[in-house]
Amino acid sequence: MKCSQKVRHIISFISGLANISDETSLLMNEFLLESQDVNGDGIIEFSISVHPKGWEEHSHAEATLFEQYVQWKGTAEFQPIDEKHVNIEQGYFITIPKKLVKEITIQEGSKNTQHLRYTDTDEKWLEVHTFDTRVWPKVKNYEVAVKTNLHVLCSAKIIKIPKA
Repeated sequence: MKCSQKVRHIISFISGLANISDETSLLMNEFLLESQDVNGDGIIEFSISVHPKGWEEHSHAEATLFEQYVQWKGTAEFQPIDEKHVNIEQGYFITIPKKLVKEITIQEGSKNTQHLRYTDTDEKWLEVHTFDTRVWPKVKNYEVAVKTNLHVLCSAKIIKIPKA
């Protein structure tokens, strides 16, 4: 089930009606994001746009944003369930592993190379390189993730794998 309408209030019925959100809530986005059951537990998670660590001082127009899906836990707080870096300009998204939600940020830099880093150590977690398909045949030492008619998305390597 998906909900693509803009949420204004979230009402819960536990032992009577309770308004758990208002228009000042983190759920109020400038963008229309679909809420959906992202983890298969039968509960609809709400989608929000969040600034990754280090991007809080940037204006909304120039900041990169992550999409985060949160679930209300009944204690007036929302727990992050899923997080994605969406690169609209290059046409791809990267799903952050559940164990690393809120622990990954993105380094400022080239639009053709995305450096995702751990927020606590600043170590590289993943680099995503975007190459034009015309130059791709000359490129060496990269592993292809996705090929389209216009771009080849690839990674040199994953620097650090999350601990089990």
